[in-house]
Amino acid sequence: MPHRFSCEAIGAGLPVSAALSRYVEASGSGRPVILSAPPGTGKTTLIPPATANEVPGTVVVTIPRRVAVRAAARRLRELAPEMPGAVGISIRGEHVRGERVQFMTPAVLLRMLLRDPELPGVSAVVLDEVHERSLDTDLCLAMLLELRELRDDLLLSIMSATLDACRYAELTGGVLVDVPGVIHPVETRWAPHPGRVHGSPEFWDHVADEAAALLGEVGPSGQSVLVFAPGAREIDAVCARLRARVACPVLPLHGRLSSAEQDEALRPRPDGSPRVVVASAVAESSLTVPGVHAVVDSALSRVPKRDAARGMTGLVTQLAARATMEQRRGRAGREGPGICVRCCSEEEAARAPHFPAPEITTVDLTAATLEVACWGTPRAEGLALLDSPPAQALDDAEATLRRLGAIDSAGHATDRGRRLAELPLDPRLGAALERFGAGAAPVLAALAEGASGDLAQAAGSFRRHPETRRLERLAPRPEDAAHTSRRPHPGEVIAAAFPDRVARRQSGAAPGREEEYLLVSGTRAVLGPECQGLRGRPWIAVASLTRGGRPGAAGVVRAAAALSAEEAERAVGVESETIARLEQGRLRFREVRRLGAVELSSTPISPDPEVGREAVSALLAEHGWDLWADQCGPSTAAGRLAARLEFLHEQLGEPWPSVWSTDVSLYAAPEVERLAQGAPLGSVDVHAVVQRLLPWPEAQRLDELAPAELTLPSGRRRAVSYESGRPVVKTKLQDCLGLVASPEVAGGVRVQFHLLSPAGRPVAVTDDLASFWSGPYQGVRAEMRGRYPKHAWPEDPLAGTGA
Repeated sequence: MPHRFSCEAIGAGLPVSAALSRYVEASGSGRPVILSAPPGTGKTTLIPPATANEVPGTVVVTIPRRVAVRAAARRLRELAPEMPGAVGISIRGEHVRGERVQFMTPAVLLRMLLRDPELPGVSAVVLDEVHERSLDTDLCLAMLLELRELRDDLLLSIMSATLDACRYAELTGGVLVDVPGVIHPVETRWAPHPGRVHGSPEFWDHVADEAAALLGEVGPSGQSVLVFAPGAREIDAVCARLRARVACPVLPLHGRLSSAEQDEALRPRPDGSPRVVVASAVAESSLTVPGVHAVVDSALSRVPKRDAARGMTGLVTQLAARATMEQRRGRAGREGPGICVRCCSEEEAARAPHFPAPEITTVDLTAATLEVACWGTPRAEGLALLDSPPAQALDDAEATLRRLGAIDSAGHATDRGRRLAELPLDPRLGAALERFGAGAAPVLAALAEGASGDLAQAAGSFRRHPETRRLERLAPRPEDAAHTSRRPHPGEVIAAAFPDRVARRQSGAAPGREEEYLLVSGTRAVLGPECQGLRGRPWIAVASLTRGGRPGAAGVVRAAAALSAEEAERAVGVESETIARLEQGRLRFREVRRLGAVELSSTPISPDPEVGREAVSALLAEHGWDLWADQCGPSTAAGRLAARLEFLHEQLGEPWPSVWSTDVSLYAAPEVERLAQGAPLGSVDVHAVVQRLLPWPEAQRLDELAPAELTLPSGRRRAVSYESGRPVVKTKLQDCLGLVASPEVAGGVRVQFHLLSPAGRPVAVTDDLASFWSGPYQGVRAEMRGRYPKHAWPEDPLAGTGA
């Protein structure tokens, strides 16, 4: 076998070959190489063998999607038949060793780095399609940059079709190599449809109609059509519609297909006749579908989104980013002039985000958190990442990993965590494999391959699946001795992996309404269309949960399996506690058994005094002053005192407290004791509780700073209200005759007077009596004298009184 690839033959006709000498020169600089090349320039085909010609060891090439990895390896083998055995592939379920170039997914490289961080035998790593911002690629880049500090001989190349080159150059200190593409003209047409927003069946009819019309336009000249849809379900829907509309072959292309089915979509027909390929995002930039001169873009993308409030991550269908739409459009111009039909309006496309969001900011980080812990950088601190992971997502991931025993209190990986990281599974699925052994393999294989619906049925079809066989080989001896001789139920396996997603059916659903389930995490969910076979099951274990269609809506269960109440309790662990509840004005005590947010039973009890006090304190801590809303109203002594303290807190700050922001349970010890003994809630002296908040010795100035009442020139005493946040006195105008100016409280805040007529009706509102007497008063006097002649309306209000 020759030692070197023939790059002249491999790169013939590829635009990237014009920049090959610059790339080779840059790779000898000792710095990372950043190669920016448009789709279709041949970088994935030419750069790996060119790199192999410059280094003595293996060249590892990562591409985010398995379909693209297989296609790239096959293409290079076809172009270099004189190098048998030189090109290998490593993806989940398939490994063929290559002596010179090894194509793989970033996930495989991550496991290589964790297994042996020095990457012995590897001379170069090429990270392709980094613009997709997959989480695994970002982590690989960060770890490789650290590795290069120890191995300055390791060549690192970063390639992308739509690269933010400046950011990568700043991060890596690399050399930029830009490859201009040979751009064939592509005509863009706009075909919006109102059903696109919700992905209605009518919208997919529209997409199929556009593809059929486009095929009629380009098909007679032997050209094919490529259609982009967001996922496997939509791809199948479009394929079914197109087969009823066109006579040529209609082929799906997505990651769930078998290798043979993928190869069929990527291989042109021997006679060169046209076809329609309906593809997912896998065909956006990593793959070339031969013969395509026309593209129909649904303008939709399916992206992972984490719902932090409900602790779930699911795939969300949304308007594609502009960079994504441009890549899809470019597919029509790879082999010559083309046409792109976008199923959205030009205005909608202009409003789309420029780039897709990086996965590190949107997905569940459990596996990534374990990987960086095994690397020795808990929470990814110190790693060179383009974007930092969200703190809450890291917190949630660490909580999950601690429950699994995979990390310690400081975030460092434990021995078990390292074992789980070596498995090609999410750590939660790996923990289920450890617990149940090979018997769990069919269920875990179904999950790994993205199965949906009732997983008890899906697992049956995965008994002889290659992924199942692989997991059976990896499975350790079961930890759970009860399952060494029998296959565990699918629900048990899912519950072991995701105990927070065990759910119980809620009773009382109205006729015709969807059944609702409550997860032990507190999230509400309904069964999706694919899970209707589980309808009526009292307990389910949820493997896949997506967000509802609108804010606040229940989640949608996409994959789950039934389990018994006993299995649910065993997986989650029953908690028992004494709680206090307000029932008919009294606190009643109950012994509650629960699985997280799911209440199993509630039994009335008479607790011992200590337990009763703890329950009442917990109730006060949860509900606070709201428990005493009636006793804290503005007409009550407690409410008036609280308003005075709130006013002083707002005007003067500490040590005057903000009453309603204070934890009432800290000041209500005597009341807790009485309530724990069964006293009615209404019998509590809330005024005494508020008084305990008074700061000493400052409390001695309370009446000076915020007086409860004022004595007016008429001799009458009037209450000062602080409920509105400022001092207010309501009184008849005659009570204020002779009062030169508005009094001030709290060191300078003037009292606002609501002046009333003798009949109690408002005549003026002012916090500046001096200005009122010298101006508006004369108008009020002229109007009121005739209406109320028996009352004093002196011409000089400062000389007369209303007594």
